[in-house]
Amino acid sequence: ALWKRLSAARATFDRMRKQFFSQLDAKHAEAAQIKEELIARAEAMQESTDWGPTVRAYKGLMDEWRRAPRGSRKKDDAQWKRFKAAQDTFFQARNADLHEIEAEQRQNLEVKEALLTEAEAIDPSAGVDQAKKTLRSVQDRWEEAGKVPRGDMRRIDERLRAVERAVKNAEQ
Repeated sequence: ALWKRLSAARATFDRMRKQFFSQLDAKHAEAAQIKEELIARAEAMQESTDWGPTVRAYKGLMDEWRRAPRGSRKKDDAQWKRFKAAQDTFFQARNADLHEIEAEQRQNLEVKEALLTEAEAIDPSAGVDQAKKTLRSVQDRWEEAGKVPRGDMRRIDERLRAVERAVKNAEQ
């Protein structure tokens, strides 16, 4: 009788254990499937040069990754490495491009500062027509110079506007 009770208890335990691990395996498989889809989307975007929308898309993918169910530790770690590698490829390319743009903008800033020196040397009292002609020349080259770093934009624009106001006031 004791053996039958023990055997029945063990059979019940084994059945519940199998059911538990079966459900766990199903959850892990579902998690792996969800994460594989996220990895595929991340890998599809890793070569993009459309920086703004792709950054937002990666942020959305990251949010989805966080909400995705957990899988087995080993599988999760391997999938995370693939997901992170795709992200890193994109962001390294983006950072390299940003460094190029920053270098170009610093060169543009040097050109515009030289133009400011020329513009600030304009003396409207010596001749308004000549001052306007010189200012126009500076303004044309200013536009050709291109963009400057955001932090310096206001400072140099205000200096040019001051020269423009001085010429306009002299004309009036």
